[in-house]
Amino acid sequence: MKNRRFACTALVACLTAALSITCIPGAFALARDGVAEGANAASDANAVSEASDASEYAASFEKSEVVYANLATDGAPQAVYIVNRFDVSSPGMIVDYGDYSSVQNLTAEAELERTGERTAFEAEEGAFAYQGNAAQTTLPWNVSLSYELDGRSVPAAELAGASGELSIHASTARADEADPAFYDSFMLQITFTLPDESCFDVAAEGATIARAGQSTTVAFTVLPGHDGDFELTAHVDGFSMDGVQIVALPYSSVMELPDAEGMASDMEGLSDAVSRLSEGTESLAAGVEELSGGVRGLSSGAGEIGAALTALDGSSADIVTASGAIGDALADAANGLSNADFSQLDQLGMLPDVLRGLADGLDALQVSASSLKGGYDAALAALDSAVSAIPGDVTEAELASLRSAASSGGTASDVATVDKLAEAYAAAQAVKASYGDGAAFAGAGQLVGALAADASVEGSLAQQAARLRALASQMEGSFDPAQFEQLAQLADGLERLSGEYGAFHDGLARYAAGLSTLSSAYAQFQSGASSLAGGSDRLVGGASEVAGGMAELNEATIDLPETMRRQIEEAMADYDFPEFDPVSFASSENPNVSAVQFVMATPPIEAPEAEPEEEPEAELSIWDRFIALFQG
Repeated sequence: MKNRRFACTALVACLTAALSITCIPGAFALARDGVAEGANAASDANAVSEASDASEYAASFEKSEVVYANLATDGAPQAVYIVNRFDVSSPGMIVDYGDYSSVQNLTAEAELERTGERTAFEAEEGAFAYQGNAAQTTLPWNVSLSYELDGRSVPAAELAGASGELSIHASTARADEADPAFYDSFMLQITFTLPDESCFDVAAEGATIARAGQSTTVAFTVLPGHDGDFELTAHVDGFSMDGVQIVALPYSSVMELPDAEGMASDMEGLSDAVSRLSEGTESLAAGVEELSGGVRGLSSGAGEIGAALTALDGSSADIVTASGAIGDALADAANGLSNADFSQLDQLGMLPDVLRGLADGLDALQVSASSLKGGYDAALAALDSAVSAIPGDVTEAELASLRSAASSGGTASDVATVDKLAEAYAAAQAVKASYGDGAAFAGAGQLVGALAADASVEGSLAQQAARLRALASQMEGSFDPAQFEQLAQLADGLERLSGEYGAFHDGLARYAAGLSTLSSAYAQFQSGASSLAGGSDRLVGGASEVAGGMAELNEATIDLPETMRRQIEEAMADYDFPEFDPVSFASSENPNVSAVQFVMATPPIEAPEAEPEEEPEAELSIWDRFIALFQG
C-alpha cells in the first residue's frame, strides 16, 4: 500500500508538470473571442458536394483538434469551440465534419463553404486552421464546482470580495452521451490560481501546490477511467480568483510508465555483483584461516625451538665452567711437569696419582661433552625443522590485500594485528636467512662431537685420558731412568694440549655467549609469534564475520530482481491505461486524426471595483462669482 501511495504521489507530480507545460493560457482568449461572427459562412451546397466528390483533388494531411470550452462558475458548459488544424503535405480539397453553428477561417480571410455538417475548403501545403463553434455543449466529462463560505453554501457570484473560511469542492464524472474513448484514455488536470494578497493558508489534500509569482497554484489530477472528487480550503480576505482551468490530454502522450524489465535487469547486475563479492569474501576468509593455521604452526614450532634454546643455553654455562676447570687442570699439570724436579723420587711417586686425576678430569669433560652433544643435536634438529617450516611464499600483494580487508571489514585493532603479522613475518624471514643451511651450527656440532668422542677417535679427550692412565700404570711398575725422557715428552704433550685446549675453551665460551644472545633474541621472536597467532585468530573471526555478513546480504538480494519486477508491476497496475487511438471529437467521420486535447475554463471571480468618491464642489469666492457674470 505504501509503495502504491508513493508511486501515486510521484505520478501526480509528473502529470502536473506535463499538463502545466502543455496548457497554453492564450488559447482561452482565442476560444472566448472566437464567437459566431463567422456565421455568414453558409454557401452553395452543390459546390461543396462537387468539391468533396473530386477525389483526384483531395489533399494529403494530418488533423489535430483542440477543444475549448467556456464553463460557468459551477462547471456547467456554456460554449464549446473546436480549433481544427490541418498539416497539409499535398495541397488539394479537404472536407471536414462537425456539428457547428458557425465556422471561422483562422488562416485566411476567405469564407469556408458548409453544407450540413460538412465544411469544405482548398488548402495549400503547410498549416491550415479553422474554428468551429459547436452547436452542442456536450463534453466527455461532467464538471461540478461548489463553494462554501464559513460553512454556508454560496454561489460564486457572492464570493467576490468576500472574507472568511472558504471551501471549494470540485468533482468530475463521465458524461454518458460522449464517446467513452476520451474518458477512458484522457487525464485531467484541474488548476486553481489564488492571489496571495487575498488567499492565505491554502490547503488541498492530494494536490500539487506551488507558488507562481504573486499567486499560489493548486493542481488536482484525475487519472483516465476515474472520477475526481477534491476539496480546496483557504482563509480569504477580499476574495478574488482567476478562472479555474481544466486541461485534458491523452495519458500516453505525457506519461511513460517505467520499464520494470530494464530496472529489474539492472538489479540483476547488482545481485550478481553481490554474489561475486560474497564469493570473494568467503575465499578471503578461507585464505585468512589457512594463513592463521600457518601462523599457529609457526608459533608452536617457535615455542619448541625456544624451549630447546633455553635448555641448551642453561647447560652451556655448566659446560663452559667445566671446560675452564679442565683447562686449568691441564695448565697446572703441564706446568707441574715442566717445572718438576725429578731428582726427588718421592715426587715421582706422586706423579701417577696426578696423572690419574688428570685422566678423571678428562673423562668427566668427555661425559659432559656427550650430554651436551645430545641436547645440542636435538635443539639443532628442532631449529632446523622450525626454520624450514617458516613460510616464504607470502607476497607483498597478499599482505596488501590482507591490510585492505582488515581496513574495510575490521577494526583498528585488526589493522594493528595485520601490521604485527607483517613485522613478525619479516623477522621470521630474517631468522631463516641468517640460519641459511645451518653450516655455522654444524661446525659447532663437530667441535662438540670431537669432545664427546670415545678413545677410538684420535686426539679425543677419552684417548688422552687413556694415555694418561697407561702412563701412570707404567710409572707404578719398575722405574727406569729412561722413563725420564718419556716424562719430558709427556710434559711437552701436556703443554701443547693445554695450549690447544685453551683455544678450544675460548671458542666454546664464544659459542655459549652467542647461544645466549640467540636464545634472548629468539624469546622476543617467540613472543611476537605468539601475539601474531592471537591476532591472526581475531583476524580470522573478523574475516568470518565479513564473509557471513556478505553471505546474508547475498541471500537477501539474490531474489531482489524478481521481487522488484513484481512490485513494480503491482504498483503500476493501477496506472496501466489503454493507449488513446486518436478519434475526432467533432465527428467520427473525420479521417487522419493525430491528436485531440481539451482546454476548459470558468470565468474569474473578481472583487468589485470601489466606486470613486465624488469630490464636493468648491465654494466660489466673490471675485469668482463676479467673473462668472461675464462668462454667461
